[in-house]
Amino acid sequence: MSSRKNENTSNGIWSANEVELEGPNFAEFDEKLRRAIDKLGGKVFIKLNWSAPKDASWITSTRSLCCSDKADIYLLLKSSSCISDDLSQFSE
Repeated sequence: MSSRKNENTSNGIWSANEVELEGPNFAEFDEKLRRAIDKLGGKVFIKLNWSAPKDASWITSTRSLCCSDKADIYLLLKSSSCISDDLSQFSE
């Protein structure tokens, strides 16, 4: 991912330079998720302490809350208003 960064040069003219931005990396957590899914038979149902992402099943290819890989888990968590609301209440 890259973005433009404007810098004011000594002559007063703005120039654009490429700046590389890296997204977060959760390699260790991703590996733990993969192992947990495998250990539980290849399919899991995700849930926080408070609720499940029941309002986001529409976004998965199977229209289900059953997850078979970490991408399914991240997609459901990111797409759920229920999860978002729970996490925002928790942080207050």
